[in-house]
Amino acid sequence: MLVTSQSATGSIRENNQDRVFINKEARLVVLFDGIGPEGANASARSCRLAAENLLPLAHLYSAEDAPEKLKQALVAARQEVYEKFPDSLSGFCAIWIHRQTIALAWFGTCKIVFPKLLSRRRDFSKSDIQTTSLPASPNQRFLLVSEGLNTIFSDRYLHNLCENLF
Repeated sequence: MLVTSQSATGSIRENNQDRVFINKEARLVVLFDGIGPEGANASARSCRLAAENLLPLAHLYSAEDAPEKLKQALVAARQEVYEKFPDSLSGFCAIWIHRQTIALAWFGTCKIVFPKLLSRRRDFSKSDIQTTSLPASPNQRFLLVSEGLNTIFSDRYLHNLCENLF
C-alpha cells in the first residue's frame, strides 16, 4: 500500500484544519475536515478516535463487516468530538483495506474519488453517511478530498488525476 498526503491552506484561513490519519500496517486512511475556531483540534482528535474505535478489535471483523465497522468508528469519533467541539467538523472520509476488501465511508464535505464510482456518478454530497465496499486488487487508486479541493477542482479533473497517479 502506497499512501501519500498533501494539504494546503486555503484562501480563507491562515491554517489548514483538515487532518489525515494514516496507518499503513492496518491499511487505514482517515480524513476529517475541520471548520470554525476549533476545527483543527476537532479534526485531529476525530482521526485519533476513529482509529482507536476501529483497530483494537479489527482482527475479529469479517470482510462483510468492514464497511459497517468503519462507519461505526467514524460516527463514534464524530459524536465524541461533537460534545466538546460542536460545529467544528464538516465532513470525513476513510478507506480501510481489510481481508481483501476495501471498505469506504464518507460524509458531508469530503468525498472519495476513484474511477469506478465516479463513472457511475454516485452522489458523494448526500447528508447521511455513505458506505460501500469493493474487492481489493492491485493498482487501485483513490483520492480522499476535503471541501477545499472540492471547491477548486471539478469532479472530472479529480477523476483524471486519480486515473493518472503513479
